[in-house]
Amino acid sequence: MTDKISAAELERRYFDEANGWERDITTRLRTSERRAWRIAVTACLVAFVAVGAVAALTPLKSVEPFVIRVDQSTGIVDIVQALQDGQANYDEVVNKYFLSKYIQHRERYLPETRDYDRRVVGLMSDAATAQVYAEYTDPRRNPSAPIALYGDTARVDVSIKNISFISPQVALIRYTKKVERAGQQSPASHWVATVPFTYIQAPIGESDRLVNPLGFQVRDYRNDPETVLGG
Repeated sequence: MTDKISAAELERRYFDEANGWERDITTRLRTSERRAWRIAVTACLVAFVAVGAVAALTPLKSVEPFVIRVDQSTGIVDIVQALQDGQANYDEVVNKYFLSKYIQHRERYLPETRDYDRRVVGLMSDAATAQVYAEYTDPRRNPSAPIALYGDTARVDVSIKNISFISPQVALIRYTKKVERAGQQSPASHWVATVPFTYIQAPIGESDRLVNPLGFQVRDYRNDPETVLGG
C-alpha cells in the first residue's frame, strides 16, 4: 500500500532540493573565483619578474655607431672606433701610438732628423733588434743604408694605413712610403711590417724617458713589400 505524502512534506522536500542546488552552485562559483584569483596573481608575479629582468638588462644595452673606412688603393677595410672606457681599449690605443711612432722613426728619412730617428729607434728596440738596425743604417757596413741612398737632398715620407694585431703583442702594420727628390715625388710604395713588442721595467735616464716613457720595446722586425689591388 502506497503511503500518501502530505502537501506540507512535498513542499519541504522541494525547498530542501532547491537549497541544495543553490549551495552547489555557490560552492562552484567560489571555487572558480579562487582559481581565477590564483591565476591572476601568478600572472602578475610573472609580469613583474619579466619587467624587472628587462629593467636590469637596460644598462647593458647600448647602440654604438661606427665608421668603416676603405683604402681606395688596397681595398683594406678599417673600422674607425671611438675611444671607450675599459682597460683593453686604452691598452690598444697606447700600443698603436708607440707602434706608429716606431714605424715613423724607423722608415722615414729626413736629413735634419736622421740622427734623432736613429736614437729613438734604438731606445724603442731590444738589444738584438737595435744592433740589426744600427748595422742597416751604417753606410760603412751597408752600402744601401738610407744615408747612402738619399744623402742630404732627398726625403722619405711615411703614412700609416692600418695597425692590427696578430696576437696581443704582435702587430701587423701597413704603411706607404714616398720618396721626394728635388721637388719630384715618386709613386707611393706599399709595405707591411710584422712587429713583436713588449714593455720592460728597466732603469732609464730622464732624457730617454721623455722619448720612451713606458719602456716600449720591439723584439724583432720584419718588413715586406705589400701587393696592392691592381698592382
